[in-house]
Amino acid sequence: MKKNQQKNRLTVRAGGYSLILCVIVVAIVVVLNVLLSLLPSNIAAPDFSAMQLYDFTEQTEEMVKELDDDITVYFWTADDGGNSIIIQEFLDRVSALSSNLKVKTVYPDRDPAFIYNYVEEGEEPPTNSLVFVSDKRFKIVNYTDMFTWSDSAYQTMYTMIYQYGYSAEEVMASIPYDVFSAENAFVNAIDYVTTEKLPVVYMLRGHGETDLDTVVSKYTTDANYSLVKMEEGNSLLALEAVPQDANCVIINSPSSDLTEDEYNKLMAYFERGGSIILFTDIRFDAAACPNFAKLCEAFGLQAVPGVVLETGANYMQLPFNIIANKVAHEITDPLISAGSYVFTPMGHGITKIDSYRSSLEFSTLLETSNGAYSKIITEGQSLDSYDKAEGDVDGPFMMGVLVEEAVGADATGRFFWYSASPMLTDTYASVSDGALNLFLNTLAYGSERVDTITVRTITMSNSRLEISSAAALAWTVVLVILVPILLIVAGFVIWFIRRMRK
Repeated sequence: MKKNQQKNRLTVRAGGYSLILCVIVVAIVVVLNVLLSLLPSNIAAPDFSAMQLYDFTEQTEEMVKELDDDITVYFWTADDGGNSIIIQEFLDRVSALSSNLKVKTVYPDRDPAFIYNYVEEGEEPPTNSLVFVSDKRFKIVNYTDMFTWSDSAYQTMYTMIYQYGYSAEEVMASIPYDVFSAENAFVNAIDYVTTEKLPVVYMLRGHGETDLDTVVSKYTTDANYSLVKMEEGNSLLALEAVPQDANCVIINSPSSDLTEDEYNKLMAYFERGGSIILFTDIRFDAAACPNFAKLCEAFGLQAVPGVVLETGANYMQLPFNIIANKVAHEITDPLISAGSYVFTPMGHGITKIDSYRSSLEFSTLLETSNGAYSKIITEGQSLDSYDKAEGDVDGPFMMGVLVEEAVGADATGRFFWYSASPMLTDTYASVSDGALNLFLNTLAYGSERVDTITVRTITMSNSRLEISSAAALAWTVVLVILVPILLIVAGFVIWFIRRMRK
């Protein structure tokens, strides 16, 4: 009897200890959860996903941590699911980097009048958009600026529309966004609402220049550049000089020559620390445009006659659709890291002249392979053969180059020359964003805004695991045949040993 009572007391005591231990463990878990909920998302929940949606670049982290202005980001959202979760998590994590950055969620059904503080009635942005507000100005980042399509998705759209006759609306509705570019949009918006003076880019006119295509123009203005056309009363001929507020002057594919007066004004602009960006292609005729040729020679450069053709695997489909080699530089380094292609179609070569000022510093940005050559096409002749012929000039050639010169105690003049202007058309921008990012990086470097050099976008689609048919057969044998046989054998051995013990 006493033994039973003692046994019962031990059982109760053990049960009591277990209950107390469970209470302590539960209490510890609750306290840990409370403490973790108080921590920023980037610490409490590190991003271990394969896509690394919230793995910010060093540039973004430095920009946010060094914020001096108070900025409020309003998240204009109507739902709590889908991509809104990704945006909210992104905002939570990036706002944890600075006490000057506040995030507030605004629901249209609860506060419909809020958005009219920033837009006219009837111009509401789509839900899941952001409104950045500082004491200087505000900027709206649309949902479609944060979620876009990849190159492969655009190519699928192109095929569906132009080969199978689907409408653009049907195609866009059926293909999901697969690129998360919120970090790009975020950096541009922060830059816009905090910058004291927004950069101004002047587009030279009066010489048959080409406008920037829709996509390139949109991304340029999204990157906070103000584009001003130098035409009519604002032409370079009408002005006494290039305006003082010009960060860069772009000359895009001219077909006629500069006047002597315009040449002198451009050189004076360079000599006060200005940046000139010239785009040409195979239509550029140095003999017919002596002042443009003189402008290039002033920076130690000249055009190689003819169209550059590539060999081997250095082109896409046709030898003049060149995949340029990117040379390491602050402008090109992000593209090299991302593995972005830069197509330089219908371009001519660039080489140095025999004699130039020793103060000029050259940086090759794009170049051909050693196997490239320039095919001479005489007037009235078409490119009917890609075979190398007598008189064709051997490469390699520069296709993009930067020339810098110190022009005072603390100023540097810059001259950029890209010799394949079709690279900036929407056609090539939709095939690869390499040339577009190169252009934006060129503007940033020329405007001395190196903190806005391109940051990456993130492909949201999961990459597939590719295995060969031989490997697939081997894994089938292992998983379907060998593993089940081993399990059966192991089970039989265990059964047999237990039976023998009995």
